[in-house]
Amino acid sequence: MWACRISKDFIADSGYSEADLLAQTVSSIAGDTVIIDSWHRALRVMQAHVLLSLYYMEAGRFLEGKSNCAAATSLAFSTGLDQPELGYPSYTGSFPLEFLRLSLPEVAYDSRSTESLDAFRAVVILNNYWVAVAGVPSSIPSGAMINTTWTMSDSLSHHRSSMYTFPSQYPQVANLHSAEGFTNYDDSGASTLTTLLADASILLERTIVFTALCQNIDPRPGTDSPHPGEFWALDHRLETFRESLLPVCGAGSVHAAQLRLIIHTFVHAAILQLHSPHNAASLVSHAKCLSAASGVAACLGRARLAGWAHVDPVLGPLLAVFVESLIVQLPLSMGTPDILSTILSALQTLAPRSALIETCYIATQQRYAVAQMNMELEVLPQQ
Repeated sequence: MWACRISKDFIADSGYSEADLLAQTVSSIAGDTVIIDSWHRALRVMQAHVLLSLYYMEAGRFLEGKSNCAAATSLAFSTGLDQPELGYPSYTGSFPLEFLRLSLPEVAYDSRSTESLDAFRAVVILNNYWVAVAGVPSSIPSGAMINTTWTMSDSLSHHRSSMYTFPSQYPQVANLHSAEGFTNYDDSGASTLTTLLADASILLERTIVFTALCQNIDPRPGTDSPHPGEFWALDHRLETFRESLLPVCGAGSVHAAQLRLIIHTFVHAAILQLHSPHNAASLVSHAKCLSAASGVAACLGRARLAGWAHVDPVLGPLLAVFVESLIVQLPLSMGTPDILSTILSALQTLAPRSALIETCYIATQQRYAVAQMNMELEVLPQQ
């Protein structure tokens, strides 16, 4: 099915339409879900839901995509991927009853299993993709106790512990205060890049939650506002993570270059998300927003987008957010039009490779044209 999405030649050679393969995929997943009698079967179903959810995202079909994301997340927690040291879901208190607690044959697995770790990491990234793309609530349960290990290359052992422990209270922004563990290092390994992508996606998801819960915050000094400490602690965490990243460059594999670009875009989007509500009132927040947009434009300028045959669809909504943030600031200050032009040009280049990115490009281009027209009308002399 994904081959059909990627290559139309595959459709012609296979004798099946993309719609036929999609129907078969949905039917197969439903059939496999009827009886999940082992951890390995649960993992296969989970992986299928992840791939199907990404397929729907790329096609711009958000309802079906989010539904499959929720199914994958439910399986991940039900099979205990969030507690690999235990090998099964952890419980406290009297409920549920012992004989009703989930028990799957073959549930005990090696906590260092690359497959299980990659599966949980994929679910976390997918969940945070949907939070960023569609603004939907996270499928990761609020208050979930998560303790898992990201696989890291051996070369990083002196820079960062191989044990990546989620904050004990996942939804609390206070647990994002520590900047420990973010250091410049070689990110050439695919596993390392995926780990950084998971980290960056978590930071954006946490920032979205924070700004939704703390809408009345005023980060300016001297104001009697709730949560200013949490605001600046989160800002520090984002800046520390951003500074730890190696720059995007055209060298190396296309896959690695694309992952680096997405990671940078995620963290810049998180900075924009945190400061954009205060863009008009705070000079510091205004500068942070412009810096985030400038950082993304610089990354796009270094990436060789024209040579990418395929692209992650999440780039469309993320880049469109920056275009929107710049449009609302029209007329733009010196240098900012170049930033806007760079991001729009990148969307235009990537649009033919993804239906979702094409939708984002068309919408932002139309929005920009309307904004320019309104500006021209405002400067016309009154009759």
